[in-house]
Amino acid sequence: MKGFKRSVDKKELPRVEKAMKLYERIINEFPKSKNYIVAMKNLGDCYYLKSDVKKAQEYYKKVYEEGGDYGKILVGEYMLLATLKGTRERLRDIAVFSIPLLIIALFFIVPFSSYSIEGLKLGLYHSIFFIPVGLFLTILTSFLAEPKGRESYLVGLNMLVMTIGIIFNGIVLSALKKKNINIKLYMFILIAIIVCINYYFLYSLKLLTYIERLIL
Repeated sequence: MKGFKRSVDKKELPRVEKAMKLYERIINEFPKSKNYIVAMKNLGDCYYLKSDVKKAQEYYKKVYEEGGDYGKILVGEYMLLATLKGTRERLRDIAVFSIPLLIIALFFIVPFSSYSIEGLKLGLYHSIFFIPVGLFLTILTSFLAEPKGRESYLVGLNMLVMTIGIIFNGIVLSALKKKNINIKLYMFILIAIIVCINYYFLYSLKLLTYIERLIL
């Protein structure tokens, strides 16, 4: 299971592809052999290592359906891993697709014409009180996390996003004096942007297991 935490390196790719040819030969030439089910499972592993999750799931499903109790034991955990990886990638794509759309929607609610220097100053003033907190949490996380952990990067990036959000919020508060803004819709979109960005950070830094442990 240890090797399944990452995709295959370029240096390892020729060996994986060579193994795939061997497993494909066993599957095609020895369909009644005892090694047939194992070969299908191993071929699924190879596709998983190449980040072809859809193809890996196809072979795991065949092993699960054709291998009886042995097949279910053989690929049960691997099917879960493949499903999780596929779900992670789909959610990442949704987040990446949603962020620009949400930002555009935000500018429709708070048009450029309502921006002002006073609003920017107000946002910067508010951020002054938040920046020390963000720096403190980032430094504290770097001490508490594992030596090679990426948690401090996640906290630092989140603090940066929150700081930008606070500055923009100052602009919005100033704009309220000139224009009627739907605050509830504004807050919903702003929170949605932060959630999408945070998910992308979690995915990129490979820290999604923290969230998945709470669900599974």
